[in-house]
Amino acid sequence: MGKKISILILLFIVSTSIAVKAQPYLDNLNKQANDMLVAFQKGDYNTLLRYTHPKIIEDFGGQKKALKTIKIAIETLRNQKVQIKKVILGKPTQIITDEKTIQCVMPQNMEMQIDETIAKSTVYIFGISYNGGNTWYFVNADSEKEESLRTKIPEMNKHIVIPKSEVIYN
Repeated sequence: MGKKISILILLFIVSTSIAVKAQPYLDNLNKQANDMLVAFQKGDYNTLLRYTHPKIIEDFGGQKKALKTIKIAIETLRNQKVQIKKVILGKPTQIITDEKTIQCVMPQNMEMQIDETIAKSTVYIFGISYNGGNTWYFVNADSEKEESLRTKIPEMNKHIVIPKSEVIYN
């Protein structure tokens, strides 16, 4: 009986220490993903770019060109009378750690109004940290463009699976 209790106590201590160790990077992940979302909603595109993966910024031709492209894209949406009503980030659906990175996939639920039509979408964000979860970078991920994303970010773990995005019109 005493041996069983000792084993249970040991398992509790081990599982608690694992949970405590994982918590800081999850806290950072959630905080930084939400900071990115708030920056997008407020039009703070410099902060948004701070959380954008460097290879994506490089593809735009650098920070200034990326900023200009984002501003043009948002202005185009406004001109087309697209209003983003609500954006909510879900909890990570996949978290994979390896010797150099922590990677995850997070759902992003968005509600937009286009003229009189409401569109509700679930898209996915790929997140990666190169320093144990202290700093996170994010990329909009699409299952149809997953191969392209893996080319741009070759360190993307082969076990990461990007779910298919969904859009519903009301």
